Amino acid sequence: PLQGLVRVTEGAEEKFLGMGEMDDEGRVAPRRLVVEYPV
Repeated sequence: PLQGLVRVTEGAEEKFLGMGEMDDEGRVAPRRLVVEYPV
């Protein structure tokens, strides 16, 4: 079974969004998200 911490990325460039935790049913819950604010 797949479960535990996973990297959460977005798009073809795989921009890092944070870390999530996958449960035994394959669902991912957010744990640590990285937020970028434009300057």
